[in-house]
Amino acid sequence: MFDCLPKRARSSNPRPARKDAGVAGLVATGTKRTLLLLTLDEQLAQIVTPLLDPAWTLIRQNGHYTAPATFAHPNIRIVLLDDDSVAESDRGWLLNRIRKNAADASLIYVAGNHSEDGERLARGSGAHYYVSKPLSPELFGHVLKSFIRARG
Repeated sequence: MFDCLPKRARSSNPRPARKDAGVAGLVATGTKRTLLLLTLDEQLAQIVTPLLDPAWTLIRQNGHYTAPATFAHPNIRIVLLDDDSVAESDRGWLLNRIRKNAADASLIYVAGNHSEDGERLARGSGAHYYVSKPLSPELFGHVLKSFIRARG
């Protein structure tokens, strides 16, 4: 009579098995979140690094953003792009690549020199936050912490 149903549906137990909440919690919390830092700027890296708690992994790329490994990291939640590390002619291409390969990530764009065209490009490419150098470590740290809490 029930031979056409999948095996699970044919079970004599009317209640489905409950998953152990502890195991489910380990699976959910065991996944590290990734912040992808695309910069050559040591000062920016020094601001970012101490803000991450152990549940986060910092992946820093120093150029070579065309390499396939740039976006091969699992669970990228935040991409922080310093446009000083990218040729002006390649910025639009890289922003499109970020949107394609890390679509669920929050994009923080740090401009070396503010320009209306640069800000328009960043915001048009989905940047969630735009700031130009020089950075205030305290203010930028506070902003980055709020992104980490929201994406964690």
